[in-house]
Amino acid sequence: GDEGMTIYSGTTNRGNIYFADGTTGSDLYKGQINYFHDSDYLRFVTAATEAMRIDSSGNVGIGTSSPTGLLHLSSSAPAFYMTDTTNNTEGVISMDNAGSLILNADLNNEAASSNIRFAVDGSEAMRIDASGNVGIGAAATSFGSGVAVLQLTGTASGLPTRAGALRFRSQNGTSSVCDIYSDNGFMSFYTGS
Repeated sequence: GDEGMTIYSGTTNRGNIYFADGTTGSDLYKGQINYFHDSDYLRFVTAATEAMRIDSSGNVGIGTSSPTGLLHLSSSAPAFYMTDTTNNTEGVISMDNAGSLILNADLNNEAASSNIRFAVDGSEAMRIDASGNVGIGAAATSFGSGVAVLQLTGTASGLPTRAGALRFRSQNGTSSVCDIYSDNGFMSFYTGS
């Protein structure tokens, strides 16, 4: 049948498992798993320093003892790595010391011609390709070497066939707009409400 191990401790105490590689100082507790009953959190220690914590809400903190979300990474340059073992490609979400969020597709250029895709409701809505071209509604088509492209692709059928539009709208509570759009192969401009 099933077997187990129970470590019993009081409601204001903690249960511990220690891993030692010596007989003095921090060598006695280089690795630890501690459960703190007073606050109901589980702590993991490596090299005698807290490495990870799971709080009473189930939030996981790596590099922080106060996770504010389901997974909270904290360091001088936190990064979340994902590796596709088929091509050894790495996707990285990281943050630099200036507070910039960095999305990196194929970090070491193993596959080449990678892109960053944004999907909504199961369908691709926007793509940034390896050349820096941005496609909204569909992948951007090349405009020539060294030319950056922002392509807006609509799905309207029939007439008018407005393929894509740039809309400028006032934020002062009025409904005034200015549109620039493609209509049946022509560039059109509209102002109004």
